[in-house]
Amino acid sequence: MKRYTKTSIKKVLLISYHFPPSTTVGGLRIAKFAKNLPLFGWHVTVLTIKDTYLKEKDTERLQGLNHVKIIRTVLFPTITQLYVRFKNSWFPKKPRGNIFEKNLAESAPISDKKRIEDDEQLSRKIKRYIVSLLLALPDSERKWLIPATFRAVREIKREKINCIITTSPPVSVNLIGFMVKIITGVKWIADFRDPWLSETGKRLHPTCALSLKIEHYLEKKVLQKADSILTTTEMLRDKYREQYNSLPKDKFITVYNGFDENAFFGLSTLGKYHKFTLTYAGTLYLGRTPEPIFKAINKLIKQDKISPEKICIKLIGNCDHIDGYPTSEIIHSYGLDTVVEVLKPVPYSKVLELISKSHIAMLFAPNQPMQIPAKLYDYIGAGTPVLALAESGATANLVNSKKVGKAFDPDDVESVADFIFRSITNTNSALCNSDDTRTSFEIKSITKNLDDHLNTIVFPHT
Repeated sequence: MKRYTKTSIKKVLLISYHFPPSTTVGGLRIAKFAKNLPLFGWHVTVLTIKDTYLKEKDTERLQGLNHVKIIRTVLFPTITQLYVRFKNSWFPKKPRGNIFEKNLAESAPISDKKRIEDDEQLSRKIKRYIVSLLLALPDSERKWLIPATFRAVREIKREKINCIITTSPPVSVNLIGFMVKIITGVKWIADFRDPWLSETGKRLHPTCALSLKIEHYLEKKVLQKADSILTTTEMLRDKYREQYNSLPKDKFITVYNGFDENAFFGLSTLGKYHKFTLTYAGTLYLGRTPEPIFKAINKLIKQDKISPEKICIKLIGNCDHIDGYPTSEIIHSYGLDTVVEVLKPVPYSKVLELISKSHIAMLFAPNQPMQIPAKLYDYIGAGTPVLALAESGATANLVNSKKVGKAFDPDDVESVADFIFRSITNTNSALCNSDDTRTSFEIKSITKNLDDHLNTIVFPHT
């Protein structure tokens, strides 16, 4: 076997479905590593999807990546897309059932209605099984699996890549790493930003008992085949160590997310907003909701502890709906029309500016005990106190232990209101976003940890 030395050329291929100019937060971690690994002697190549597939773009996120080779590949069409193309080409659209048919069903005898409902339930169950097994296993991004695998193998052989890092979600990226590892034998680090499967199963895609069984099998094979497993939290690391206790414990390590100090240059001199401002930047999905904060503000206003003219809540990004309901209607129901601003997405640099000028940065992490939203590290970089709505878990532990803010159970509206009131009256003296805390989460420090680990994987004999 060929032995490498520390004087050898260090080449790494980063494989990520999400990458700038995509605005998806999942691309930030790998982009920061791509920018900073060259500082430690690594020649970095990135493999991702073509820009044409991106729904939203922010070209500012490409700053600092000029020295990085970025390969962008196509996606294969899905079975659904092929079916729709075939159907539209060969069969004309048929009109939907008329109102007479609908009324006939509604006026059917009770016994017939029960049979119709049972048939519909069976139909939905069959559809769920078909979708979960044929269209959503392991996720909808699997259409990148074959193009990415072929391009990765080609690049590894041509450029003599030392190692690859795959980052998920989407979890199908791990299957790319699995196939590339089998074909080339290259050192493979699988990065898990989130668990493959949560305790209750995935929520973004339909699942069935068989699809979950298959996914558990795939997860096991990935963890066994990879040379190393990265997690972003100790809780997820420890979960995998316990669940797969036949594997060496040192195979699982934690490499945190972090913030880029350069992105905050000059922001520390900005003053705070005239009104006391609470800001959230991101997307409201998967149960993420500011409603407990709306309740707390409404409570403080009714108690005459604060004036609605002196407080402002900014929701920046894809925040038009909360759990399927228009955000504007929810705001109105709490009488906060003059308090809450719902703003469209803005460039990443503008987000950091708005967070820096705010008095509180809001973080929503419900039902995520094993992971920490990446935006928390930008909040730490900005030095803005964090109000986190999160149950006991990794997010709450970090926020509370590092004293960068306070985490509350989403149902504890009383404590949320008290925290906001104390923040307004400057009596939250326990908060202390220290220089040591900021330094420990600066991305260069985080990348140094990653470099040390990569060296032990790629150069084990030096």
